[in-house]
Formats: sequence, structure tokens, C-alpha cells
Amino acid sequence: MVVVFSLFILISIVASTILGSLTRIRVREWKNEFTLYGNATRSLPNNAKLHFNYGNELAKKGRYKDALSELEKARSIRPAHYLYNLGIMYAKLNDYDMARRVLHECSNYVKVDGPSSHSSSSSSLSSSSSS
Repeated sequence: MVVVFSLFILISIVASTILGSLTRIRVREWKNEFTLYGNATRSLPNNAKLHFNYGNELAKKGRYKDALSELEKARSIRPAHYLYNLGIMYAKLNDYDMARRVLHECSNYVKVDGPSSHSSSSSSLSSSSSS
């Protein structure tokens, strides 16, 4: 009986050490939205929403070219959802011709009787474009 209990204690210590180490790694990845979305896009490269959110985080840091790359990835996965912010990013990079083209393409997805159901995806970039 003592051997079984000792084995149980040993297994518990080893499991706690392993799980504690994994938790420390995960906490670093979840430090903030920037690290969370950056790690998540590497884990789930075909998730448009993660690329979109990571692009917004990059834009908040002024990394517009990197943000543009992430928004282009989101667009390639789900075109109708992320065009507005992509157009804004081109404008921030002073590529007004491309911004005009992308925003025109975006207008193809807007309903005639009001905003499209995708207008909520314009998040933080739209608010920063008015300042």
C-alpha cells in the first residue's frame, strides 16, 4: 500500500510540474491581445477573424505594412468581411488608388436599403481613421 501511495505522490508531482510549465508558456502567449492574436494566427492560419484582429493590433502599434499583410490574409479567406479595414490601411499607407479600389469593392457588399451585416467588422481602424 505504501508503494502505491508513493507512486501516486510521484506521479502527482511530475504531472504538476509539467502542467505548471505549460501554464507559464500559455500565460506568456495570452499576455495581451497582440501576443494572443499573433500566436493564434500561427496556430490557426486559416482563421480570417484572427488575422483581422491581429492586423488591428499591429495597426494600433503603427505597424501598418504588417497590419496590411494580416488584413490581406483575412480578405483572402473571407473577402466580404474585411474590405473596409483593408481600404483604410491602404489609405494610411498613402496608397490612395488601392484604397479607392478596395473601398469600391467593399461597396459591392453593402445592401441598398442600409448597411450590410458585415459593417460591424470595422472595429478600431474605422474609429482611428476619423481622428
